[in-house]
Amino acid sequence: MVLMTFKGIIYFLVQFSVTFSVHGVVPKLGEMDRLLEVQIITPIPMAPRLYGALPFVGPAFETALKEIKQDYALLNVSQQYLIAPDNGRSGEECIEWESDNQLAEYYYRKRRPSANGTTPWVLFMTPGCTQSILGIQQFGNGLNKVVVTSSLNTRYQADKIGFPTLLNTVRSPQSSIAFHGTFLKLAQFYNWTTVGVVVEVGGLTKGYESVSQQIYALLSRATPHIQTTLIRISLTRAVSDDYLKALLNRLKAQIRIFYLIADSLPANKFLIQARRNGMTDGSYVYVLSTSLTQPFAGSRRRNNSDEHRFEEARLSYSSCLLLDYSSEGRFDLSRAMKDSDTYIEAWKAQSKRQYNVTIPLYRPAKDHQLAVSTVRWIIEQDIEGKLKNKYRLHVLSDKQIRQRLERGPHL
Repeated sequence: MVLMTFKGIIYFLVQFSVTFSVHGVVPKLGEMDRLLEVQIITPIPMAPRLYGALPFVGPAFETALKEIKQDYALLNVSQQYLIAPDNGRSGEECIEWESDNQLAEYYYRKRRPSANGTTPWVLFMTPGCTQSILGIQQFGNGLNKVVVTSSLNTRYQADKIGFPTLLNTVRSPQSSIAFHGTFLKLAQFYNWTTVGVVVEVGGLTKGYESVSQQIYALLSRATPHIQTTLIRISLTRAVSDDYLKALLNRLKAQIRIFYLIADSLPANKFLIQARRNGMTDGSYVYVLSTSLTQPFAGSRRRNNSDEHRFEEARLSYSSCLLLDYSSEGRFDLSRAMKDSDTYIEAWKAQSKRQYNVTIPLYRPAKDHQLAVSTVRWIIEQDIEGKLKNKYRLHVLSDKQIRQRLERGPHL
């Protein structure tokens, strides 16, 4: 799973809509005639499992801002991090309310006034935790406000009444319609007529369940017909070898093509038993959605990494195909972040203490695959609102977002 870097999200905020027209004219770079202020507020729960917060932290903000200001000199952007202390609930997957009081204190009492006396745009950037949107959204509704999340679960995205200012910037394969279509294209390319979609239920994140439903729907409705079976498993919990053996024996005679929509722990258990049951002899194929060598999934870290049994699972690799943006099988702290950040050091120390895991050193990516991007989108909104005397929040549809992402970083 690919996590967007802070720099990538800033660019997402900048270039989101270069196609907005003002009386038929597309706004040009440098068209601002007055200072535009953007205040970014980033609540960050301090918990090792909430890794999704990390892309918003670090010096990449300054780097992105310098590039943005080359296009917009009259732009004033600031960012405030609100770090909520760990209160003992860090073992939970998602913290809902810890930072709400701190956010209210800052927003209503400590937030500095606008530099030029006008109403600034305010971005609330969430740490990729869907439940946290519920608390943050109460501050993020209204004119000149945007709530930006990178969460996999986008059920709030469709609620334009309750969440009118919510934007989702996730670029993971689990959220990509094009990625889902790859599973169908793969089956059609190899003329697979019978496929099993294996999904982990009740695991680390519910994202896999929603993804499996979408892949199942694409396969089962395909023409020519593909006989598709949705197989729900629950291997995150401790299961006996007899249970695994019976499960694989039941599937062995029915299906030879399996799509494993699960993180590495249940996927490894499934493949280890498949090899023991003689199901890695070349006549079976396992299409993976997550690298088997990664003890990470859903942007969160497991605390039982010893159960992944990586080396044993890798013996089944000859029967596997991997469809994943993170197919290099390694884990980066972040693509645009230094190791010296105070928050990162605290997170790394806590990860070492609680999970006995040492986070690898920062290694810059060869390419950033920058998404289209946001302070520019806000600028176009500001220009349009100034000329038409009203502000409208324009939310792109999934189709529009996909089309723009496919065009690449330069529109």
